Amino acid sequence: MTNKAKNKLIQSEKLISIANPFRFSSPMVIESPVTQKSPSFETINNYYRILRNKSSLSQRLDYAQCFAVRLADLVLSMVEKGTFALTKGNRFRNNFFSACVKNIKRTSLYQEVNDDELIVIYVKQLIHVLRLCGLIENLDGIAHVNRVYSSEEDLFNKIFNAFWNDSDWADIFPSSPDAARELKRNRTILTDVMLRSDSGTKLEAIANEFFELTAFSTRNNLFMISFLDFYFFTWLKHFGLIMYTDNANNNSIYIKVTGNGRRLFKTLFASS
Repeated sequence: MTNKAKNKLIQSEKLISIANPFRFSSPMVIESPVTQKSPSFETINNYYRILRNKSSLSQRLDYAQCFAVRLADLVLSMVEKGTFALTKGNRFRNNFFSACVKNIKRTSLYQEVNDDELIVIYVKQLIHVLRLCGLIENLDGIAHVNRVYSSEEDLFNKIFNAFWNDSDWADIFPSSPDAARELKRNRTILTDVMLRSDSGTKLEAIANEFFELTAFSTRNNLFMISFLDFYFFTWLKHFGLIMYTDNANNNSIYIKVTGNGRRLFKTLFASS
């Protein structure tokens, strides 16, 4: 992602978070170049059942060390140990996010991001997911943790299911709501494009093939490539399902599906 594109997306996030810093709802929209409706694919109906099947997936995947689980554990611990009043609109106040940055800077999580603004964005996105899971609730105006999971594997299952299936991506990818919803409708196509390569593929090549298959955007649209990078690919990385690699020869960014990601997605696709 270019610095210009990244800054544009971050500024959009910051403006939206001012309007609604808890749920990311806002009338602000960056006009999307989505030109037409793309094919609709049904949600993987058996997804959560398969993830909860310990014999088929959990024993083969290392959930505990992925960024999303570690961040979720830290955020839940903070809410559990503190007293954070929510606004009338059910939003966390700025003091909570400041405390998050302060605490995250003491951990290895910060070294993986090294940017205060991005940390705040990731925490806000994660909070939306944690609420969908029922892990964070509002009790008499105070944020409360409901630890309805039995292990780190179970925590992964819950937050990934909420992210992949239950959430409206316009809420967590707010820079372009129309594009976010279209992306979710076509997420299995984009995932399939990634799975075709064992050694890694240029980010822009994956994006361009996805654009051609779905008419999501025109080829080489830098803003929409950055949109995929900043949101979709970043969160798959947070879940430990893909990794980024650099190529010193051409300064390109490559995406490679991890072993965990390949096994998880192939299992999901086989069940659909």
